[in-house]
Amino acid sequence: MLLTALKSLNLGENRLISLPIEFGALTNLTTLSLPNNRLTYLPLSMAKLSELQTLELEGNSFESPPMEVITN
Repeated sequence: MLLTALKSLNLGENRLISLPIEFGALTNLTTLSLPNNRLTYLPLSMAKLSELQTLELEGNSFESPPMEVITN
């Protein structure tokens, strides 16, 4: 089941080390909160989140800025 109508998602402080490629299917997502996990990268599929207005990433350990996601 896809949650394509989802508008806001808070996954902060869950010790996540990665996100599934399927995140790109959350096309109505406007707010994604991922603070204080163990993420080092974002899947490129997140560039499909054209409605995303707020992306919270503080407290993670990105190896490099997720430019492919940020610039879209």
